Amino acid sequence: MLPNCYTTKGGPTAEYVGITEANLSLLKQGRVKAVRFETLARICEFLGCAPGDILIAESASPP
Repeated sequence: MLPNCYTTKGGPTAEYVGITEANLSLLKQGRVKAVRFETLARICEFLGCAPGDILIAESASPP
């Protein structure tokens, strides 16, 4: 999930990263189970940050 401090307008970010605005929105909402390293690298490149700056660890729900 992307923290609010790293949210930007979806269009330019999605275009730069090479994903749809819908998928970027799902990433921002924390509704994805996985993200490709290449996608994460492009997001960080666009935002000028490191992966640890934008990823938030959350406990997994028990099955």
